[in-house]
Amino acid sequence: MGKKTLIIVFVIVSLLVGLFLGYVFGYNQNLPLASSNPFDLLNSKLVENVNVSFLGQVASISEKTIRIEGKGTSLDLEIPENISVMKQPEFSGEKVPPAPAQMKLTDLKQGDSVQASVLLDSGGKVNALVIVVLPTEKK
Repeated sequence: MGKKTLIIVFVIVSLLVGLFLGYVFGYNQNLPLASSNPFDLLNSKLVENVNVSFLGQVASISEKTIRIEGKGTSLDLEIPENISVMKQPEFSGEKVPPAPAQMKLTDLKQGDSVQASVLLDSGGKVNALVIVVLPTEKK
């Protein structure tokens, strides 16, 4: 082969390697969302449900709703049929902390510090609610 042919083959191979590397590394980059507001995703017809978690204190409980307050605001939640209430035990210094114990909804009382996880359907209806009563802070 002549010198000119080797140069042409080298250039073609270099271009192919460059295109391959550009495709692999350029394609896998995190692309920004089309919208700058991630909450716009919630308006998509593809969304079936959303899981939301928050912290607060139980302000009131009625037969159908629970009010949780915190950070200067409150939230009223409809109590669904599918509800789970658990109590997180005090941390005892063990390597593996004990699992939360099941509670009845009636054992929940005003002032309890809770972490709540709510499963909302696309219409905003509460489908499931998990409430974990957090250990009280020792002063």
